[in-house]
Amino acid sequence: TLFLSLQSCVEEEKDKFPDSAANRMTAELNRINEILQGAPNGWLMEYYAEEDPAILGGINFIVSFENGIASIATETSHTDYPPGTVVESEYQMRSDQGPVLSVNTYNQLLHYWSNPSQSDVNGFSGDYEFVVMSAEPNRIEMVGKKHGKKILMTALEQDVNWTSYLDDVI
Repeated sequence: TLFLSLQSCVEEEKDKFPDSAANRMTAELNRINEILQGAPNGWLMEYYAEEDPAILGGINFIVSFENGIASIATETSHTDYPPGTVVESEYQMRSDQGPVLSVNTYNQLLHYWSNPSQSDVNGFSGDYEFVVMSAEPNRIEMVGKKHGKKILMTALEQDVNWTSYLDDVI
């Protein structure tokens, strides 16, 4: 009698991570949100629009984040708001192509750069959703989700007055 013994060569694979992907992403979103809210005087956002950033150059925004509200001011006067006016919108951190910061209610200052026009569906090719590439307590690097422009945010020093800073930029 011939006995055949079959045995699998495949060993059970061990988990490479101590937690599930969903739990790790939730933890990362919470970590980034804590960093966003952890800058007591907000962030200087170096923002670029247009397919060729040399057309407009960079736009300076100052943004603070607290309890789902982004308070945003800018140097530009493209709307009914004079430079330095603070306009609030809701924001959220969510998972989509990695951790994404989304200013998800209309903000007249920020969304202006992404609004389509009659002659161009991309408008100024700006973004209001950003994939967070790295986040540290004093520096956050992002790319626009739709147009892929690099966006850098650096924490403002505590003694920087938003209005004075933007007046100096102008």
